Formats: sequence, C-alpha cells, structure tokens
Amino acid sequence: PVWIWGQQGGSEIMRLNNTGLGIGTSPSYKLDVAGGDVRFVAAASTDALVRIIAANYATEYDARLFLGENDTNGMTIEYDGSANVGFIGMNSSTEPTGAFSKRIRMSRDGSEVSFPVGNVGIGTTSPIAKLHISSSGAPLAAAIQGDSKLVVSGVDGNMDLLSLDDNSTVSNSIGFGRFNSSTGALIHKFGITTWANSGSIGSNTGDRIAFNYGTLADAWSNYE
Repeated sequence: PVWIWGQQGGSEIMRLNNTGLGIGTSPSYKLDVAGGDVRFVAAASTDALVRIIAANYATEYDARLFLGENDTNGMTIEYDGSANVGFIGMNSSTEPTGAFSKRIRMSRDGSEVSFPVGNVGIGTTSPIAKLHISSSGAPLAAAIQGDSKLVVSGVDGNMDLLSLDDNSTVSNSIGFGRFNSSTGALIHKFGITTWANSGSIGSNTGDRIAFNYGTLADAWSNYE
C-alpha cells in the first residue's frame, strides 16, 4: 500500500491499497472518503454530469444512489436495468440492495409514473387516503382539463366513469356511467344536462334541465 502524510503533525490524509483509495480513512471501498465534504466543479461555461453505470455497461443490472444517516436508514434512487424502470424509495433498516420501500415508480419510456405504496397528499403532509387533496384559500381543490373524464374502478370489477361537458352558452352536462372493466360494455348510465336560454329541444326553448337514464350506449330516457 501507499500512504501520503500531511505536512503538519504527521497525520495521514490519504491511503491507497489493494482495496481502494481512502481519503481521511483506510478504504473499505474503491473510493472511500471520510471527515469532510466532497465537491465536483465543472469547467467554466459547461454543465456538470456524474454518471453511475452498472456492470461495466452490461444490461439487466441495477444502479443506485443512497443518501442516509447510516448504511441502512435513508433514501435510495434506483434504476432497475431488468424492468427498465426507475424508483425513488425509503430505507428503514434496509440495505439499498434489499427490499426498500419503493414509493415512486417511473417507466423508462415516460409512459407512466405511479406511487406503488402509501398515501399521496397534495396540499397536505398527512394524507389519510390513497389520494388526499387539501386546499385552503384556493378557488379549486382539483381540476381536470382536456377530455374531462374521471374513472373510478370499483371492488366489484366494474368501472365508474364521471364525464363533464361544457358547451359554454349552449349546454352543460354531467354524466355517470358504469362499465365492465374487462369488456368495456356499458351497464347503465345517468346524466344531467342544462341548456341556456339560447338552446332548444324539440318545440321547447329557454332555460331547461333534463335527467337521463339508460342501459344502451346511444339510447336515453329523458325526464325533463
């Protein structure tokens, strides 16, 4: 092994042996730093990049970054080379290579982000449900834009669909539909539609509201 000593007091500051390089410590890893901070500074007018590559560029291996108060309590950022997904998780007396709690899951192709365990809070740090939205002072607690549909999957194997349609000054409607989650077949539906005074149905005009119920995709029974 090689030792490099400080100039004052004879204190060892670096050690290189068959295990690795130790700075401020005898190495237990290829690079082992103790007793101070580590800084990486990029050249002027350039971005900074640190790569962690698993298995010398072989596929189907995992790469991890662990931040913790000791070796088994903290958080792990992991790329799963077999499943091609990334995880952010927490370690409670669990090694980063073990079954740590994977809280956020992200696919490599960007098709999905999921929260496999625990509750998710928006506007609260103490969520009491799988999704808990808390708002104070804001006009909206949640908003859905675009196609304006909300899907709820029931424990009976069916799927409930809530749809909203805002046609500005002509009509506004809200619909509830129940579908078979396997086949997509409609079981039943219920809707409420309101028309502004510029709209009309048949020979009737003016402000209107209609309640609709049906069991066929394109057939409604109207109750006005």
